Amino acid sequence: MMLQTIAPPAFHPERCASSRFGVAGCRACADVCPHQALQFGSAGPAVDGDLCQRCGACTAACPVGALERSFLPDEQLWKKVEAAVESRPRKLVIAC
Repeated sequence: MMLQTIAPPAFHPERCASSRFGVAGCRACADVCPHQALQFGSAGPAVDGDLCQRCGACTAACPVGALERSFLPDEQLWKKVEAAVESRPRKLVIAC
């Protein structure tokens, strides 16, 4: 399963509005997460890798880029695409 090969978003505390700059109430990342995968503490958000579905909602919502989405390296992604096409000879649609 691809989720297991992609790391959850990386947290950069030096960028976080809440932990670094003391912006009270900034929980944009946690508030938008549809899987409740972020728990907030005094150091900022902690991502629960078991709950995180790697959807990227938290990374898009963060106003200061404190969460960085992980991606598969191009070579690994291409191998997965090729394997999917070979196992199911149909049209492959990739959408954002």
